[in-house]
Amino acid sequence: MSHKETGMRLSRRSMLKTILYTPPILMFGKGGLFADGEVKPLYEPRRIDPNQKVRTAVIGVFNRGAQVIGEFRRFDRQIEFAAFADVAFLEPNASLRGFEGVPCFRDYREMFERMHEQIDAVIIATPDHAHFPMVVHSMLLGKHVYVEKPLAQNVYECRLLQKMAKWCPDVIVQMGNQGHSGEGTLQFREWVKAGLIKNVRKIDAWMTNSRRWHGWTDTSYPEAIPPIGFDWDIWLMRRPFRPYSEKLVDGNWRCWYEFGCGAMGDWGAHILDAIHRYYLNSALPDEITTKLIGPSDLIYPQGSVITFKFKARDGRPAVELNWYDGQGNNPPAPPGVEGNLGNVGSLVYCEDFVVRGTSHGGLYRL
Repeated sequence: MSHKETGMRLSRRSMLKTILYTPPILMFGKGGLFADGEVKPLYEPRRIDPNQKVRTAVIGVFNRGAQVIGEFRRFDRQIEFAAFADVAFLEPNASLRGFEGVPCFRDYREMFERMHEQIDAVIIATPDHAHFPMVVHSMLLGKHVYVEKPLAQNVYECRLLQKMAKWCPDVIVQMGNQGHSGEGTLQFREWVKAGLIKNVRKIDAWMTNSRRWHGWTDTSYPEAIPPIGFDWDIWLMRRPFRPYSEKLVDGNWRCWYEFGCGAMGDWGAHILDAIHRYYLNSALPDEITTKLIGPSDLIYPQGSVITFKFKARDGRPAVELNWYDGQGNNPPAPPGVEGNLGNVGSLVYCEDFVVRGTSHGGLYRL
């Protein structure tokens, strides 16, 4: 159903509240608000003249969010911070140090409801499970988006965002991935262009450092009392109810299937970015198999080997990509290579040599 069709029954104000307080996953489902057709933003993105600043809101301002704010703050000639939202604002009249006077909200939906006319763009730096609804709500209100990786927590959500991108062509969405513009990423691209990296049939990648959940044996969700003022329902973002626990907040959400993306979701984007983008041309795998070490129904395994098989296409042969995580779970070293491969890296097996990489845009070497 388009906004035009629903406009006869709902005022724009009512539509704004409906959009903000309806979980996006339901809006796209059968019988949902947008189930039957193309979606258009409720408001057109504001045209920003070169001499004007981009009025920017930030959702998720602590932990990683604080680092992202610090990076964007360097561009104070181009942007100004219009509002902040974070469930960790425990006081009704909270403020963010160094940004006194900028409105702060516990619920980002309330921020949009009250200030959408004063916001041009949104930075999202929240736990993985919250990315999808926040990106959708921002796009539907005509706000440009910068969101930390991952774009969303699962494939289905990402496919819905692909549709959103087609429906909202004037709304710009960028996913941040540390190292994507790094020297090593650009180096790998040039090596592919020059034909140095070709006829690859096998790729190994790994991150075998200790992770937060290593050694955990939880068979149920732990339970504790949230701090006074902490709105746990907002943090859950319509996920099935789970009790508050310190094992879910402050980055520990990475450990759980329902809220994070595990070792590969956390580090794979930094290690495989250039390889997937420039050699595999962002292709999707045709087959995926897994070997789990210490599997659990709730938390990510103590280790894993995930094999992605890509059929031959675009002039390249079929490729097998193996991902390794878990302490000591390194791939076998190439013939003739002795010693420890280290805890983070990649090996690209070309016809006559092996290209070795690191992560976060680090340089490659033969």
